[in-house]
Amino acid sequence: MPFVRLWLAAAFLIVLLLAALAYGRIPGHRDSKVFATSPPTPYFHYTPTGISKGKILVVHGLDASKSVTNIISSALADAGFEVFSIDLPGHGDSSVPFTAFSARDAVEQVLNVLGPETVALGHSLGGALLLDIANDRPVPKLILFSPAPIPLEPVRADRILVLEGQFDPGHMRAFASQIRAAAPNVEVREMRWTGHSGGLLRPSVIDSVVKWLDGSTQNEMTERRLELLAVMLVSGLAAGVTLLGLLPATNSQRASRDSVSISVVSYLIAVCLAAAFLSFVPLFSWLRLYATDYFVGILFGTGLLLLLRFRVWVHTSFRNVLISVLSVLFLLGLIYVVGTELADVTLSATRWWRFPAITLLCFPLCLADQAMVRPVLALVSRVMVGAIVVTAGLTLHRDAAFLLLLMPAVLGFWIVLWFLTGAVRRRTDAVSAALFAALIQAWVFSALFVST
Repeated sequence: MPFVRLWLAAAFLIVLLLAALAYGRIPGHRDSKVFATSPPTPYFHYTPTGISKGKILVVHGLDASKSVTNIISSALADAGFEVFSIDLPGHGDSSVPFTAFSARDAVEQVLNVLGPETVALGHSLGGALLLDIANDRPVPKLILFSPAPIPLEPVRADRILVLEGQFDPGHMRAFASQIRAAAPNVEVREMRWTGHSGGLLRPSVIDSVVKWLDGSTQNEMTERRLELLAVMLVSGLAAGVTLLGLLPATNSQRASRDSVSISVVSYLIAVCLAAAFLSFVPLFSWLRLYATDYFVGILFGTGLLLLLRFRVWVHTSFRNVLISVLSVLFLLGLIYVVGTELADVTLSATRWWRFPAITLLCFPLCLADQAMVRPVLALVSRVMVGAIVVTAGLTLHRDAAFLLLLMPAVLGFWIVLWFLTGAVRRRTDAVSAALFAALIQAWVFSALFVST
């Protein structure tokens, strides 16, 4: 059986390698550069094959980066456009803190560099910044994915395409009508079965944008890119889980029905207390994260209260910790190979120090999950935490209200992390599994969350 598992893992890794080679052979060229603006603005430059049909500036949303728009930027380059996708201050590779004013200034300066004929595409915050700029200066065409609502004056754009997700919050969907009233030539389209960011990865939506720009979809490779990335991700995860399966399983204690009921109440009380306390005492502002320091603080407070309430004392071994760390390194390598095409998953010089800090802050709740409720309530606990975080952000701590948009992506990430942590837990112990979950979560949060 171990021999079969070893060969199966090798087969999965070969599939991953072949998919990566095929992805690398997809036509198209992308460079990483920096605009010499103030502040300096990192960007990806996508070069079209043949004669350029014009320049397009792509601006991402809050808690994102230029990598998030890579698929749609590549498709626009396939269609013959020269594309410039930037990192806003506080995001991605930018080394300067984020403010709304510095973000607007960065976008406007890049537009000055690219010239007055540049088409602009923005998602969420990026769309709001472009609308604000178009109040003061003409922009030939605007493509806005779920733009964040802002006060509007007459928008100076010849044509505007607004794409709103079916599952966007109501105030965002209503904002499309305000844009229509502020500009003469606005087309609003609903992206069916799509959330706030999903349209950036939907081939049909991307095709419609290319056609709206009078570009050609003949050479577009969006579906091919997404298919190969999916193959790489699935085969890589399968290889990792299969390799873990070579190790002997440990006994995993299941929670009784009574302990499950107690845990539900305990989680609910702990997260409510943490959210309420941190709404008035900003203990973790030193993380310098835009509103998400509140989120990370709630995770820490909830975990700490649970561990103190139940006096959780657990032990581990060097073997199990080593397995956990090696699993982290394997997964981070896979995230680097696949994830860099979809999100910023590397830590720049200004973000490294947050990684150990957030690891320590996330560890108590991860340990509570593993020691108290694994596997019965691990997902349920996260749904409760997410719901309370959003509720508190909309009521007690309004500065963190944008977490409403962030939480669906976080919940999706937690679901995947729950599955992977379970694979580690079956071969190690509660502490090692909690360490694995805390390290992965801290890496992702450090890379993605906006620094101020």
